[in-house]
Amino acid sequence: MWLSCQEIFEVSGASKKFSFAADFSENPVSATVAFRGPVQIDGEVANRAGIVTLDYTARFTMSLCCDRCLKPFSRDESFHFTHGLVTALEHDADDAYFLVIPDMRVDLAETAWTDILLELPAKVLCREDCKGLCPVCGQDWNLGGCSCDKKEIDPRWKALDGFFSSSDE
Repeated sequence: MWLSCQEIFEVSGASKKFSFAADFSENPVSATVAFRGPVQIDGEVANRAGIVTLDYTARFTMSLCCDRCLKPFSRDESFHFTHGLVTALEHDADDAYFLVIPDMRVDLAETAWTDILLELPAKVLCREDCKGLCPVCGQDWNLGGCSCDKKEIDPRWKALDGFFSSSDE
């Protein structure tokens, strides 16, 4: 959704509210993260004392897969974003706060897509205390312990096996 901001830039105190639903369902974030419907975006572009800001909230539901136990789950999210809108930057500043819009139009859907991607966590857990899976048998430790007698040690860590048990007293 394109929003023209020319009248906002020209009149101090001017503002324009917006509300729309963006469909990002065909743009999966990864193999285990996807949107479960439209993203509701509500916000305002305002000129306050000559400073033009874009302020909006994005609300959506994500389909996720836990990084520890691999269970699929859904989570409702709500992110708030604020950007300063400028027609040009005098310096080559790489500041994520400013959006440069030389034609005084902003693509709200593209801006929301980028902001949401940058806000999503790198690691997703179904719950904070998720115990994960047994690396030997695959048992979900959230449902109970496993019956594995032999816990294999990664051979890369074998050299540190007796590191804390030896003492030089």
